[in-house]
Amino acid sequence: MRRCSFIWRRSSLGLASQYVSDANSPYMETMLKVLLKIPEPLRIYHLIPIGYGKGNVVAPPRRSLEEVIHHEIYDMNKFRSDDQLAGFVKTTHVARSLWSKGAVRKANHED
Repeated sequence: MRRCSFIWRRSSLGLASQYVSDANSPYMETMLKVLLKIPEPLRIYHLIPIGYGKGNVVAPPRRSLEEVIHHEIYDMNKFRSDDQLAGFVKTTHVARSLWSKGAVRKANHED
């Protein structure tokens, strides 16, 4: 719950952030420790850079929560075959490609 609260607070201030998932990998940790002058024996486990974005940030395409949340037991109605999963990956890749080029963001702002 604290993470959600943090995200809402930073959003309300007009700030953007990005969770860096491999901050504690040996290579990334070494690079960050040198860059940020973090002494031994301190370790980096998580990294969330925060700052002002270049523009209005729009979330990339994602599946709805109803498609991914299971209550109490695994819901076989949400199961995807290999073909369905391959199709999802293909369409999501195309959507993310368009999103990163600004096509989806522009379309969303024309409403």
